Amino acid sequence: MRTVMRLPVGQILALLRVLYGCQISTGEMVEVLHRMVKHAKPVLEAIKG
Repeated sequence: MRTVMRLPVGQILALLRVLYGCQISTGEMVEVLHRMVKHAKPVLEAIKG
């Protein structure tokens, strides 16, 4: 959501809370985003060739 929809972290947290009842801290959301980048980067590099 952050990359595709350009939503700030606060709005992502609000969406997760409203849509799924998931309540996490800003720091935890930032850590999740960092983990996603770490795992997605090799895949994206492989796709790019």
